[in-house]
Amino acid sequence: TTWQSSADLALLDTVMQSASLQQVPFLLLGAEDTGAVLTRLRSITGALFGLTSFAAFLHDPAARSLNGWVVTPERLAQAELEIPLAGGTSLVARAAVERQILRAQGAEGSEKLRGVDLEIARLLGTPALTLLPMFAGGGLLGVLVFGVGREQTQRLAADSSMLQRLSEIATAALTNRLPGPDDAPRAAW
Repeated sequence: TTWQSSADLALLDTVMQSASLQQVPFLLLGAEDTGAVLTRLRSITGALFGLTSFAAFLHDPAARSLNGWVVTPERLAQAELEIPLAGGTSLVARAAVERQILRAQGAEGSEKLRGVDLEIARLLGTPALTLLPMFAGGGLLGVLVFGVGREQTQRLAADSSMLQRLSEIATAALTNRLPGPDDAPRAAW
């Protein structure tokens, strides 16, 4: 079969991603602890969306803050990143409070990177971020912050429903994980 247009190729790509996304729960839900879930999630987001670096900010209800993990092909570690939910200007906190996907770029874009968000983009080695909030049973679980290249920004905007589904699956996997030894809160950033 010959594909006639870029619209045909885009439809094929969407169908392939959707079919692949159906396998994700089986891959993520077997992970035992936070590190294993995040490592598997990095492999999945890399294969499906070309997103190989992200930060996962998990909610600490006692501190009313989000504690960060850095996940790249070379590194998996809980970082010295803690973002307060109240009173902060971070897009990470805003995505959590507003319960919506946010996108930001270093130069121009719907949101501009500043402060801690700019530092997160630098840490991930990307010029833009896509932020996905995660909620379980109505409560905040955390925010996934993906480092996004300029060429990926438009594609991810078109893949919002698939990203939302991935966020839901990641939420289920993180909710069912066993806490690891590195799940302790860190100092504020």
